[in-house]
Amino acid sequence: MKKYIPLCAILFIIIVLLLAGNADYNQTVIYNMPDKTYKQVLSNLGGCASENEIVKEYMLNQSLYDSLK
Repeated sequence: MKKYIPLCAILFIIIVLLLAGNADYNQTVIYNMPDKTYKQVLSNLGGCASENEIVKEYMLNQSLYDSLK
């Protein structure tokens, strides 16, 4: 059982770093997105979309949203 404690700790640290990196990426994309584009993406997804959903939609259709300027 003692062999698994360091393995679990390392796995936990990796998961925390991945989640933190994803949150940082989402915030960076949203921060650099024009306000008009953010509002358009949010209205297309509905008012209660998460940051992750907003970033995913924007990145999948970035050329479309950038052409709306």
